Amino acid sequence: HHKLTKNVTCTVPDDPALTLQGGAILDLNGYTVDCNNPEESERDGIVLEGRNAKVRNGIIIRCYNGVVINGDGHHKVLQLIVENNTREGIRVRSDHNQVINTEARNNERRGFKIDGDENKLVNCLAEDNGRNGILIDEGNDNKISNSAAFDNCRDGIEIDNGRDNYLINNSVANNGNLDTCNARGQDYNPCSYAGIDIKGDDAEDNIVINNRTSGNIGCDEDLNVIERNLWDENVDEDGNCYMNRWINNRVDGERAEPECG
Repeated sequence: HHKLTKNVTCTVPDDPALTLQGGAILDLNGYTVDCNNPEESERDGIVLEGRNAKVRNGIIIRCYNGVVINGDGHHKVLQLIVENNTREGIRVRSDHNQVINTEARNNERRGFKIDGDENKLVNCLAEDNGRNGILIDEGNDNKISNSAAFDNCRDGIEIDNGRDNYLINNSVANNGNLDTCNARGQDYNPCSYAGIDIKGDDAEDNIVINNRTSGNIGCDEDLNVIERNLWDENVDEDGNCYMNRWINNRVDGERAEPECG
């Protein structure tokens, strides 16, 4: 068990600010880990290795990735604010991890990116990030619940070629946000955006239930910018959204089915 007693500012060029090996528990005690990264640096903030490490209760800023979850998984990340990083706020590269009560804001790319399987993201916030708020990238059996994605440049929550993932009781609003794209220096292409977006030929058997959406931006087949809240790009041969299950989701408070294409 370890506890910070002051803020940490890093100077070593590319090594992580802090690395936790399996079993280690770090309480940031409300303090800040500042990577102080120059533009070319790839120094990550906190990296979890091995199995069953835990970090909680603090702020991580100006790193390459704020938190990277590696190793054999079963790690826990709790009560963090992760912001102003040049890649992802939280990068999950292993399985069976939990990220709880954590905010990822103003990161140049994504708030949360999940590459692994059977991870849980609970009571988290992705806001004002330069690409997606939350991305499941070829991950399976992950669960995102009771979380929010607001004002991100691209999709609020995206599943890209993942199977058997669950999106439950989330709030997704005002994504596809031009102002955020400009602030983060990202290109704006609303024809690939939506509030909740499922894409890729292998994106099947995902369950999207009881999510609330509004004000998310996409475009129609004529490339006109429109509001697009629920979008499933993986459809059957008749153009129906039967590859994934969409249940009791809402747009502006009204029950709605996803658009398919």
